[in-house]
Amino acid sequence: MAIKRRHHRRDPLISRFEADYAVKLHPDKTVSLTLFHGHDVLSVDHEGRQKDIVKEGFKWLQITGRNSPYHITVLFGEDDAFKEVYFDIIRNTDFSDPENPSFEDLFLDVVYDISGKIMILDEEELKEAVENGDLDGEEEKEIYRKAEELCLYLKEHGRELVEECILLYQQMKQIIEDER
Repeated sequence: MAIKRRHHRRDPLISRFEADYAVKLHPDKTVSLTLFHGHDVLSVDHEGRQKDIVKEGFKWLQITGRNSPYHITVLFGEDDAFKEVYFDIIRNTDFSDPENPSFEDLFLDVVYDISGKIMILDEEELKEAVENGDLDGEEEKEIYRKAEELCLYLKEHGRELVEECILLYQQMKQIIEDER
């Protein structure tokens, strides 16, 4: 069985953020948006270099949709510049708490960065989940199919997606400003 996001080992990372605002786009709560503001530093090793994914002033826009195979996190730097879009491949989204939807993280992730580079991450985590019996071979094939489908989409439409995310981010920032 895949693991619930709220129990995933990355959850302490979220504690490095303070939620600025959460909004539901549709009355049936099919999409949840949350804007987080970084207040601590977290770096990861990326291709042999340290890369900050959280630090003071960084913002994350998280998008979760009901029945979506992806949980999307859009990273913005302290200057509000787009950094990357991070896609968790997921299933079984639960909107019982619409401001903090949970889902089963299926280990494999896809990143689209500022240069347009597309990366598949955490293949070793997926392999380990299959070896441990948390997922079976058919589920593994389906997860890779979803990742490959997303990569093809990003090759064709990645820049458009980034522009939409930037616009959404700006709209959320305006909502926050208007409510202050």
